[in-house]
Amino acid sequence: MTQELLVTKEWYNKLNGVIDEEILTLKNIENDFLWDLLNKQSFNYIYKYCQDSPLANHFSLAVLCATDRKLSPASINNMLASLNVRFRDIFNAFKLAEAAELNYSHIHDYLFGAICEEHTDTQRKAFISYYKSLLFNVLKWTKSRIPMDKQNHFSKFFFPEFPFDNRDYSFRNRAINSAQKKRKDESSAVAPLLPSIRAQCHIRWNQIKRLREITNKAIAKVEDENLPLPYSFNYEESEYLNECLYFELNRVNQGEYFLEFVKSIDLSDGAPGEGLWFFELLKNRLLGAWSNQASTERLKEGVEFLENWGHDTQENRHPFQSRNSGVLTQGFSLTKSQNLNKSKLFINVEPLYIACMFAVFALDIQSFSGARMNEILQVSHDSDCCVIIEDKKQSPPKKKLYISFNTKRKRY
Repeated sequence: MTQELLVTKEWYNKLNGVIDEEILTLKNIENDFLWDLLNKQSFNYIYKYCQDSPLANHFSLAVLCATDRKLSPASINNMLASLNVRFRDIFNAFKLAEAAELNYSHIHDYLFGAICEEHTDTQRKAFISYYKSLLFNVLKWTKSRIPMDKQNHFSKFFFPEFPFDNRDYSFRNRAINSAQKKRKDESSAVAPLLPSIRAQCHIRWNQIKRLREITNKAIAKVEDENLPLPYSFNYEESEYLNECLYFELNRVNQGEYFLEFVKSIDLSDGAPGEGLWFFELLKNRLLGAWSNQASTERLKEGVEFLENWGHDTQENRHPFQSRNSGVLTQGFSLTKSQNLNKSKLFINVEPLYIACMFAVFALDIQSFSGARMNEILQVSHDSDCCVIIEDKKQSPPKKKLYISFNTKRKRY
């Protein structure tokens, strides 16, 4: 019965014969296959980038343990991607071919700087932090979840235990000091610009908000009146842009609606307009992990565009990558259509709107209070965190949002 069920699973058919059978059939205490619970991005990463690795079983066991221990998908994805790249460097540097050849001395030499001299202190600090976390999760999970008679089998897929701590290495202090100095320098540089940044942010937010409202009205009209697709419409974006924008509404395989941008006309002189602020990102196809399968020419063009806008592509080539489905990225079908029709511009409005909603909220908190990212990540729609207070002293009464963090209390 179990085998009949397994052959219906996409993950089993893709990984059968590649990943150890015992790992493929791991279940949680509710008897659910852990591969069914693994977030899609982690599965895709293992399938694309890890199955040819000597550590494929090690990474698979690690992400399943982390999933069952309820680590967030973002944490799992960051750990997996970071460790896979670093271990590839270590295997190449020492010319290792099998997982059994790896031992803690190789890791020690990497952290000490004997190999990969071009790597920064921050990269080495991140590696050992992820590595120690992975070891802790795997060892604790297997001891509590795996029967004693099978623990010896699974021990083959444990990463080498590491007898040192990142505090034993000088790179840790250097990385911390460097990060603190960088944050201070960046904060000092950006502080005088915050009012203009906030103003520009709200202009852009208003534009995407209007586009969504008008798109939803067009969708409602098409559905209420049973109009054929594509459906053409236009509207004037008079705030700041002063252009008339023309679109066609359509659907992807009877699925989600999307827009095709047709043209933009400058209202002052009738000349071709520039369009909305995010059009360049879509035209250059820079959402998501755009560089993973990019040609040399496309990679050069993308990096040049990002660097012209001030992005550090050495640190992050994918500044517009979301790790949450339905936020920012345009969806598989529409992205595929866009890649096949490079001269056209397709827009899935809703993921852009959601991303901008989070962005404007985060920027308001940061610019008004100086809150750091880890504080903003604590915000949740919970009575202990967000309280709406009505100020009746003002006329008319004005509602204020009171947000409580673990480290600070802020009022907006």
